[in-house]
Amino acid sequence: MIEYNNQLSILFEIWKNRRGYSEYTFVNDGLMRSQENVDELWHKSKRKIAFLMKDKSDGSCDDVRDWLKDNDNQNNQMNRRMGNTLFRNIGNILYGLYHDECDYNNVVDNEQVVVDLLSVPFAYIECKKEAGHGNLKSSVLQEYLRNDRDFLQMELAILKPNMIVCSGWPINIFVKEMYPQEELYVMSNNLSYHPQSNTVILLGYHPTAWNIPQKGHFYGVMSHYEKFLQTDYGRQFLDRL
Repeated sequence: MIEYNNQLSILFEIWKNRRGYSEYTFVNDGLMRSQENVDELWHKSKRKIAFLMKDKSDGSCDDVRDWLKDNDNQNNQMNRRMGNTLFRNIGNILYGLYHDECDYNNVVDNEQVVVDLLSVPFAYIECKKEAGHGNLKSSVLQEYLRNDRDFLQMELAILKPNMIVCSGWPINIFVKEMYPQEELYVMSNNLSYHPQSNTVILLGYHPTAWNIPQKGHFYGVMSHYEKFLQTDYGRQFLDRL
């Protein structure tokens, strides 16, 4: 069995040393450890969904992968019941992509969404590994994406997600540039598809964006995905899963 998170932890040590990042600001991420056998679940999952975020905005450097663990941490318990904006929006989109459910009315207040958040393996990746302090400028994020390009691509190469949700246009552009441009089917600014690897790249809002309603976060991703599924490429994507 491939030990994805262990491979990532090794990569992160090299990443920190090569880039000179402090162990007190570097954020580890990857497959969420809501279940002990997450490596096995990810390996077997046909839909490998990854959420690519900007950075951890509170300046601390704990391990993101532990945020859904069932323990005495009050923040974890809030995350597990989708009691905050971050995991409420992630949970809704995760459910939508995992079940091809594009109708928000069938998702909101659906108890299965919480169940899936804790049972469906997914990756949570901070593209800027140095914890920040909120209000990250796009120009700063782009600089980190350029400087850490090789390492971030190695992280994605280890996980090999086939459904990538990008929280913002700089991340979306970065991911699309990983693929030969002549091989990409670009349906819109919000969705691209790489047939050779059977990978869908989606652009969405950052899950904590305060000025976007919950419904808007969901449809910001799922309305484009729904249209994609109606195309020949969309049907090809599903057939190859």
